[in-house]
Amino acid sequence: MIGDPGARLQAPEPPAAAPRRPRPAPLGPLRGDVYDDAPFGMGPMQASSPRLADDVSLQWTVLPAAREPLRACAIAAIVALTALWVWSWSRSAVLTVAGATFLLLSLRAFFLPRTYHLDADGASEAGLLQARRRLEWNQVRRVSPQRFGVHLSTLHTTSRFVPDRGLFLRTDRNRGEVADFVRAHVEQT
Repeated sequence: MIGDPGARLQAPEPPAAAPRRPRPAPLGPLRGDVYDDAPFGMGPMQASSPRLADDVSLQWTVLPAAREPLRACAIAAIVALTALWVWSWSRSAVLTVAGATFLLLSLRAFFLPRTYHLDADGASEAGLLQARRRLEWNQVRRVSPQRFGVHLSTLHTTSRFVPDRGLFLRTDRNRGEVADFVRAHVEQT
């Protein structure tokens, strides 16, 4: 009651906490027990069978735009709107084509296929309009599972000043198989 001095106020009971999604298992201890977990709430990707080049290598090709058509359409619309803005501002076909070409070239990792190759010596990435990149297993200091793949880093800790040090292995429903291969080869070195 409002006027009753003997009445005690009781706090309302807190609502029941929503069940938490389990975190995916990390890749496991690597060199120096340095590893990162996948972002919270992310389930593991389903593994598929990439082409085995031989007994000790793994090779697959990824085309991110084909796996994410909505994102590809949104990016293409942004490029088209940017080109339209450049045209309305400059009335120059040369600047418009140059700007759109520059934007599309900067997005080549998303729109063009990438081929990844893991072998006993290291990991490599090759693609159209890009030089082949290779990272040897003895250079890998940290392995971080990400939403769309596995990042091999040459640094022991993350740095906001050098975010792209290493090699990102974009997976195509074969994340578990790639993670197992990487774990086996990084632990050996």
